[in-house]
Amino acid sequence: DDKDITSLLLRLVKEQSAPEIDIEEFDGDPMNFQYFRSIFRETVENKIDDPRGRLTRLIKYTSGEAKELVKPFINDKPEFGFNNAMKLLEKQYGNPHKLLASYRKEIKQMQKIRPGDATAYRRLFNFLIKCQSLEYDGTASPLDSPDIICMVLSKVPSHLQDGWNRNVMRIRRSQAREP
Repeated sequence: DDKDITSLLLRLVKEQSAPEIDIEEFDGDPMNFQYFRSIFRETVENKIDDPRGRLTRLIKYTSGEAKELVKPFINDKPEFGFNNAMKLLEKQYGNPHKLLASYRKEIKQMQKIRPGDATAYRRLFNFLIKCQSLEYDGTASPLDSPDIICMVLSKVPSHLQDGWNRNVMRIRRSQAREP
């Protein structure tokens, strides 16, 4: 039908005129794997059906240890190479336990924020947003655990810790629940 062909052509013209998305290389940091995986799916896997083409782009957009992990799959049969390489990356860098360990390490390495240090507060905010997006076996973020919250709280000035504790006590008394 002419309407279907016209709408298909319009969609193709729109897609072709959209700015090209530049994929950042994945360097093996587990905290960046979910982001890389999502962007790679959108820009490569959804547009390229050829497994060899997918694999060569996967090699191109990885670096360091991650690249060394996927490069040998270029010698596999094309129909297996990409899938095997991506499975290995997911196992190595998408492993929830390794990911949690990376987040914990990042929190531990943070310097305590001095009062009035807007840049440090912004970095902490950005980190917390990243933590909030973390999924773990389809459940809420395990970074919501009391020990992680205490670790994060230890990075802010004392007056903010005191305010947090007052709010916690108020919520526990008034709502009989954990905040």
